[in-house]
Amino acid sequence: MKMHQNIHRDINIEISSLFKLNIFRESKAKLIDQYISVIIKNDQAEKSTQKGTSAVPPFLIFTPNPEQIVLSHTDPHFLAALQSADLLVPDGAGVVTASVLLAAFGKAGSIQERITGIDLLQTILKSFPATKVAIIGGRAPHAAYGVADHLNIDSKSIPWLPAYRDVQSPTAEEEAAVEQFLKSERPEVVFVAFGAPFQEYWSLRHKALLQKYGVRLVLVVGGAVDVLSGRLKRAPKLVRLLGLEWLFRLFQEPWRWKRQLRLGTFIRLTVGELFSTA
Repeated sequence: MKMHQNIHRDINIEISSLFKLNIFRESKAKLIDQYISVIIKNDQAEKSTQKGTSAVPPFLIFTPNPEQIVLSHTDPHFLAALQSADLLVPDGAGVVTASVLLAAFGKAGSIQERITGIDLLQTILKSFPATKVAIIGGRAPHAAYGVADHLNIDSKSIPWLPAYRDVQSPTAEEEAAVEQFLKSERPEVVFVAFGAPFQEYWSLRHKALLQKYGVRLVLVVGGAVDVLSGRLKRAPKLVRLLGLEWLFRLFQEPWRWKRQLRLGTFIRLTVGELFSTA
């Protein structure tokens, strides 16, 4: 089913409704050029009279892949978190393939392409050089320096805060450090890199705090920071085109093998959607 969603005032986008989620179905270029650019640029002029405070809550972009969609069907809290995002983009070849299959039977709108968190992070940094950004999370030491070096930009333009020793059990001191970081840096865009589902929970839980210090856009990026900083290697382009990036990452992080078993469940969910009467 092809639908439209108002994501920001009078901006309407096309979405595909599948797996109880409304997922962006247009191109990455259109997402950047026609939507994200408006959110960033227009809202820079909409600060309230209180210094640095945004007049509206930050725009949250989450990036579900097949593994996360399976998790959302076993964990109602995570499903609610995904449904609470302002926009969901398809970070997974399986999501795109499932939409194409379901579209052939009139069950969903076909998604044009996979849009990864790592691609969005790179594109935003390159396309909006004057925008103040920050990274929260990521396991690589000096993550921002690695990202900046990879993209050939000034590392000082990307403040980074690892934030927590254990994101599931934050201390009062760590939360105070997060607020101080936002207060001193005043980023307009924040990339959150704790991995799912923690980055989604964190973004929703800190939405008011992010707004307080002028954040306009929040993008969860999972392991993108670890890849760009050099801690992990990204799959070659051919591997990505074949939709096998998950396998390449499994070779680097064998402990993920249990997670990959969810792919079989994702196939069953897709078949279930196909024969659903809803």
